[in-house]
Amino acid sequence: MCRPFFVGAGLVAFGIVASATIVRYHRIVELPEELLKYSDAIDALRAIGRVRWAVMEVVGKQVEKQEDIPFDWFEVLIEVIEAPNQRIKMTDLARLTLRSKSGATRLVDRLTEADLVRRETSPEDRRAVYVTLTDNGRALFERVKAPVAKILIDRFAAHVSPKEARFISLALAKVLKANELEPIVAPLRPEEPSPAGALR
Repeated sequence: MCRPFFVGAGLVAFGIVASATIVRYHRIVELPEELLKYSDAIDALRAIGRVRWAVMEVVGKQVEKQEDIPFDWFEVLIEVIEAPNQRIKMTDLARLTLRSKSGATRLVDRLTEADLVRRETSPEDRRAVYVTLTDNGRALFERVKAPVAKILIDRFAAHVSPKEARFISLALAKVLKANELEPIVAPLRPEEPSPAGALR
C-alpha cells in the first residue's frame, strides 16, 4: 500500500478566514494570503503527490499480484537494497519510509516472520539494529525487478527528458535537505547550471 502525500482540504480550510482565490488551469483553489506567492510551489507539491500515486499504485498492484505482498513490504526491500552494503539502520529505515520507529519496527517484524529480512546488531554499537535481506528477500526482489522497472519507465521515466529529470532532482534535493533528509541526487557539478537555469 503506497502512501501518497497531498496538499488537500486541510490547507484550503486553514485559509478560509484570510484567503484569496486563484483561478488556474480551470480550477479554483483557496490559499491563505501568505501562500499566494508560493502558489507555483504548492502546485508542484500537489503534482508530486499525484505522480507518486499514479506510478506507485501500479507498482503496488504488480508486486501484490505477483508475490502476494503489500507495497510497503516491497518499499522496505528497496531501501535495504539501496543502502550501503545492503544494510540499513532501523532508525534510518523509519525515516526514509516516513514511519514512526514503532511503525517501522512492526513492519520489519512482519517481513522477518516472512523470512524476507533479518535484524543484525553492530559489534561496534550493540544499541544499533540493522536490517538486511535474507536469501528469500533477495530472490523476491530479483523476481519483481524487471516488471517494476517496466512500470517505472512506462509511467514516468519515458515522459521526462534527462535534463528535466535532473532539474526536478536538483530542485527537490534542496527541499529534502531543508527537511533533514538525504538528497537522492548527485551534487551540482561545477559546469552545470543551477536548477533555475537548467531548462534554458
